[in-house]
Amino acid sequence: MKIPSLDRWRRFAADRLDPKVYLGLHVTVSFVVCALAVWVFAALVDAVLENDSIVNFDVAAAVWIHERVTMFGLRVFQVITDIGSPIVVSLLVVAMAIWCWQRRERVLAVGVVTICAGAALLDRVLKAVIHRNRPEFGTPFLHGHSFSFPSGHAFGSIVGYGILAYLLIAFFRPARNTRRLIQGVIAALVLAIGISRIYLGVHYPSDVIGGFAAGIAWLSICLTGIRLARDRSSRGTAVRPTRASGGYAEAE
Repeated sequence: MKIPSLDRWRRFAADRLDPKVYLGLHVTVSFVVCALAVWVFAALVDAVLENDSIVNFDVAAAVWIHERVTMFGLRVFQVITDIGSPIVVSLLVVAMAIWCWQRRERVLAVGVVTICAGAALLDRVLKAVIHRNRPEFGTPFLHGHSFSFPSGHAFGSIVGYGILAYLLIAFFRPARNTRRLIQGVIAALVLAIGISRIYLGVHYPSDVIGGFAAGIAWLSICLTGIRLARDRSSRGTAVRPTRASGGYAEAE
């Protein structure tokens, strides 16, 4: 068995950090982000199941916040939490899918629906497996029974509004400052939705962090898959390994 030379491994590593190479930097970044998010999520799950110190922190935080809520704050955060509700996010997903379909972006249209449907299913499975009860203070704001970890609003808002930011940037290709503004507004909105769930007493802080971590991991994997599928579809050419680096390039 022939062992690749050190130079070849160096070239392969360089290609993984090159944004111009197919399967280059964007895949590497997505892999790193996903790995970190999965690590955070796994650590939180382990802490919750083992009744670690984070559980005591969650309970203390829930009590501290509940003692300081105001009627005005509840009204404000109810509006914010509604922006991240399954109904609103589902309507957003349908609108984005229709928009992509009308622009003849069939891969994106199908991908948007698939990503969000998969996120909803994954959230249900995780809640059922981890089986954590909700805080005692949020009953007036709950509709039906469901478990607490991870936060579905945090998970869904990361995925739904993350896709919105991706589409706005991918389609309109704004200048750097505008791109950062879009990313900042979306990040602030998602964070506010997560905070609203804690303020209303329907989730513990670790539930929200877990929802964010799960959403980031899921979104990074799926958006990378969509990008690769779009590249192959738009190029309409075969992809073959390069001899020089072990990476990938278009077949001429």
